[in-house]
Amino acid sequence: KIIPKIAELLNEDLPLEQKLRSFVHQYMELIRANQDIPLFILHEMNKDPNRLRNFMLEHIGAKVQPFLDQIKDERNKGNTVDLPAEQILVNIMSLMIFPFIARPVFKTILDKSEEEYDAFINERHSLMPDYIIGMVMKK
Repeated sequence: KIIPKIAELLNEDLPLEQKLRSFVHQYMELIRANQDIPLFILHEMNKDPNRLRNFMLEHIGAKVQPFLDQIKDERNKGNTVDLPAEQILVNIMSLMIFPFIARPVFKTILDKSEEEYDAFINERHSLMPDYIIGMVMKK
């Protein structure tokens, strides 16, 4: 249910800055509500790469291309940083997913209880849209 939702969020009919803000907010909501999904996907990709690969290609693959094209178009207009669209997408996804995948590591390094780490994730949720806009868009 979540994987097709990602493609849907990336293809909202919005200007890039609004789309990024909306995507980051909604994606963080999805992951916060389903925190085991990133680890599950990694596990399944390692266990049976072809099964999940085919599903992801079918439900995300080509559907992410309009978003990448929009980034490329905005870069050509001088509105974004000079990075390939694919790098921008991977940077965005990494910033949002890694704190969930590495939860036990960060809880230990930051010396946080479950409740404190949840508060940290909530704070991150509020910070990420502006951070990602600043990372991608030229002012």
